[in-house]
Amino acid sequence: MSLPLPTETDLLWVNIGSSGLVLPGWENIDRAPIPGAMLCDVRLGLPFRSRSARVVVASHVLEHLHPHTELPKALREIHRILTPGGTVRIAVPDLEVLLRCYMDGDWAPVADSQKELDRYVGVGFDQMPAALRLSAVAFGNASPNSAAYDGHHAVWDEAAMRWILERAGFIEIQRAAVGVSRDPELPKRYTDNWVAQSLIVEAAKA
Repeated sequence: MSLPLPTETDLLWVNIGSSGLVLPGWENIDRAPIPGAMLCDVRLGLPFRSRSARVVVASHVLEHLHPHTELPKALREIHRILTPGGTVRIAVPDLEVLLRCYMDGDWAPVADSQKELDRYVGVGFDQMPAALRLSAVAFGNASPNSAAYDGHHAVWDEAAMRWILERAGFIEIQRAAVGVSRDPELPKRYTDNWVAQSLIVEAAKA
């Protein structure tokens, strides 16, 4: 049975790793200085009260955390600030999509996210051999707000994401469709990005 959704109007909506996607009416945080966002590194904790958030979104940020030393702590912090019945929505590069790109030779699902790659490594994504294209998406991500090529620490599929969310105490872990959420208000306030390459997962706090 699904938990009832929180309805208190004063609960927070938190956008972790907002980068260029600062959302109006949300608590936007990023480890880099971003106009409209709070400067905060999720690896060091979140500056919000326990049970104070209705929704937390982390889109294409958690893959930047080490899966065994940094991500478990960050997920526990997300769990801490969510109200019971609250929702976390996570998007990461989907390992299955990346492997299909490599095997089929069709890189269209991921190419748009690598447009600035040559600024960081001096070679455009479309000039790389297949193995390095796969590596660029799986283990790195160029960011206009970073002084260097910023690496990913892990690749994720649904089973691995479910495993680590369960260990952090989340329940009702489900793969989510683009624009569909267990919280009926979320699609009205948030639009998924990089959807062609994304694994999108939602979970709840008991």
